[in-house]
Amino acid sequence: MSQDFEAAFNQMDTRGADDFTVPQGEEWFIDTVAVAGKHLGAPAVPTAFRVAFFEDNGELPGSEIAAFESNGGPYPAKGQSATTAIPLGVGPQLGPGEYWVSVQAIMDSHIDVPNEDASRWFWGVKPAGHIGSSAVFENPGAGFNEFTCTSFAPLKDCSSNPGIVDADFAFRLDGATSVTAECAAATNAVATANGSLTTAKSALSRAKAALTKAQKAVKKAQSKLKKAKGKRAKLKAKTVLRKSKKKATAATASVKKAKKKVGSANAALSTAKTNQSSVC
Repeated sequence: MSQDFEAAFNQMDTRGADDFTVPQGEEWFIDTVAVAGKHLGAPAVPTAFRVAFFEDNGELPGSEIAAFESNGGPYPAKGQSATTAIPLGVGPQLGPGEYWVSVQAIMDSHIDVPNEDASRWFWGVKPAGHIGSSAVFENPGAGFNEFTCTSFAPLKDCSSNPGIVDADFAFRLDGATSVTAECAAATNAVATANGSLTTAKSALSRAKAALTKAQKAVKKAQSKLKKAKGKRAKLKAKTVLRKSKKKATAATASVKKAKKKVGSANAALSTAKTNQSSVC
């Protein structure tokens, strides 16, 4: 049960909450909370629902982030279950992390209805087990003997009933998602680093081709020098060989420089990917 009764029965007020996770690198813009619930007792419907979001405080709700009161529908008929969608309007914008949501039906007890028990709204639970932390519950006014928690505590710790176990409440959060600014920037940085690495590799490929060409020119000049006859021809061949060697030396230096740039680009890409994985 998660319900805000009329003022005369404030001690009966109860509230449930459950946790959820916004994944790394995402922002959630929540505009609707849908919950599975069941109505027992006198025929009535909630006048509204109170939805609150909390920070995580070590497997329990922490500080309240935002709260909303809104009508929803459809409402469950007496003794029936139904999924009720509760529009929030402009709901919370949540970055990556652990959070809690509480849903509480605002509904009078209608205790004066003849031959009927008080109107009660029960937040549905999943059949077994839980994801993340167990759902929690509180009855701050201690108005129910069967409930022992006056502040948020796991479900199984709030009742002596052995049938109550750790579980999750049934709910769905609707809205929009986007990538965080940090993730978008990190992703762009990876793309830029990839582009720089591609450019560096292309430059290295060109430098290696130029070195191969220069080395062939040196061999050709050496061959011509061996075949040269006469002082003038040999002098000319030596000049060509010297120039070829000079170009080969410059080409070797260019290859070394290009390799260094490829190494730096690889390191930059690795750093960018590490940063991306930490924020996305």
